[in-house]
Amino acid sequence: MLPKELLEGEDGYSGWEKLLRVGFQYAGLTGIVDGTVKRPPDTDPTYATWMARDAGAKTMILRSLSTSIIATVDVDKSAHEIWEMLREQLSQTTLTSAVSWIAALARPLPSINDFDKHVRAFQDAINHLKSAGYPMPEPIAAGLFVYTLADQPGETSQWQAYGAKFTLTPMTTLNAAIADAYNERRR
Repeated sequence: MLPKELLEGEDGYSGWEKLLRVGFQYAGLTGIVDGTVKRPPDTDPTYATWMARDAGAKTMILRSLSTSIIATVDVDKSAHEIWEMLREQLSQTTLTSAVSWIAALARPLPSINDFDKHVRAFQDAINHLKSAGYPMPEPIAAGLFVYTLADQPGETSQWQAYGAKFTLTPMTTLNAAIADAYNERRR
C-alpha cells in the first residue's frame, strides 16, 4: 500500500507521510518505522526477523520517493532512521515553499467551471501555510479569496459586481466568504 504519487519534496510531504503510515499499519511495520520495535543484537534469535521487517519498511519508503530524494538517503540506515531523516528534511516549510503557497493564494479563478477546484486549491494553500506555522488572519484570507474571483475574458461581470459589494470586516472569515461566493454563484 503505497502512495500513487512519488514524494518529490516538502510540498507533498504531509499527504505522503499520512498514506505511508496507513501502509505501515496495514503491513504490521509501524513499530519498526516509529522506533518502538528496537533492533535486537545480532546474536538474538529475533534478529533475522527484525532485519526482514526493517527491509520491508525501507522498501516501502524508497519505492514512494522520487530518484532525487532517494539520492539523499543512506540505505544502510534503519527504516526508522530514514523515516526520521525524511521528516526532519521535508516536514519543514522553507521560505521558497512558503512563497509558492502564498503565490498560489493570488491565482485568479481560471473559469467559472473551475470554481470548486479553485476553492479547494485556495483552502489547501491556506491550510498548508497554517500547518507550517504561517497562519493567515481570517479577514485577510477572505479578502484575498474574493480578490481571486476576477472576471475572465468572455464571462459575465458577476464576480466584479460581487467583489464591489463584498464587505470585509475584522470579523469576516474565509468560510463565510466562500459560502457567500457559493451563494453568489447560484444566482
